[in-house]
Amino acid sequence: MYCHRGASSLLGGSLPGQQRAGGPRESTATRPGNNYLKAALGAAALSIANTRGTYLAAKYRRIAARRGPKEALVAVEHAILTAIWTMAHTRAEYDEPGPDYYIRHDPERVKRHATNQLQRLGFNVTSSGSRVSLETGLCLKESSRQRDI
Repeated sequence: MYCHRGASSLLGGSLPGQQRAGGPRESTATRPGNNYLKAALGAAALSIANTRGTYLAAKYRRIAARRGPKEALVAVEHAILTAIWTMAHTRAEYDEPGPDYYIRHDPERVKRHATNQLQRLGFNVTSSGSRVSLETGLCLKESSRQRDI
């Protein structure tokens, strides 16, 4: 009898483990799997982490900023395996979303994030329609010390 296990049979241990015991999900170690597959995926994820201009590189940088580089590598490995499995089972080619996928996906979130970041830096941000104006709320004083050259 044929048993279809789906993408989990291909994941080769790169899927992060999760503990669910009534509380919030806690991250655990990755599951055991094919060591050769893990090594190949690790090398691919490292090379993606050092590139620019791809969806997977943007995904790596977003996750590494929040959770750290090691967890970001595992996430990229998982994304690679998921893409491979999807391409194999749908007979479709890989469609690269591009490095600006997250910007195109939710532009309002990007605007809110940029506005909040500028306000934390001390700027007063006002926007009306497509125009944005910035006013500094900082008092910059010149140093009273003179430099000897």
